[in-house]
Amino acid sequence: MTPPPPGAMAAAPAYPQQEQRSSSKLVPILIGVAALVLVVGSVAAWFLLSGKETVETGPVAVVPAETTPVETPPEPTAEEDAGPPPVTDADVALSCKPACDSITVDGQEFASGKLTAGTHQIVATKAGYDATNDTLEVVAGTPVTKEYALTKTPSAPSNPKPTGTPTIPPKEKCGKFLKRCKD
Repeated sequence: MTPPPPGAMAAAPAYPQQEQRSSSKLVPILIGVAALVLVVGSVAAWFLLSGKETVETGPVAVVPAETTPVETPPEPTAEEDAGPPPVTDADVALSCKPACDSITVDGQEFASGKLTAGTHQIVATKAGYDATNDTLEVVAGTPVTKEYALTKTPSAPSNPKPTGTPTIPPKEKCGKFLKRCKD
């Protein structure tokens, strides 16, 4: 055989046409056989695994759990038998008409809450109004609601009459913008 000339492709070896036909016919047969094997294997596995499984058990022993002693609460003492402690305060709500700037009870800001039983000094203030002083008696357990009426402080007249020399209005400035000066 002579070598092929440069630049020419080597010729492929010649295969008989019959071999190509027979191998192309074998591929579908092999695929069918593989599918049949998978189906038969799946059915066989299903039959084997779907059978009734019985588990035989023998006698079961029941062992009681470990018991722990229950702790009993201590007996109440004479102090605990006395019941709840006595009430020593009361709910108190204080307000003003008109609304206050501040309300103090015994020198501390207060509006509503609990106060101890006894006597308390109340001061209600508002700007422009007279301060109101009061003594409040609080009884334990008795709620107190109180409103203080404030009185307006008398004020000096807003436009007092001038005394002495009359005021002369300032001279108007002229020559600015569109205003002309008068001669």
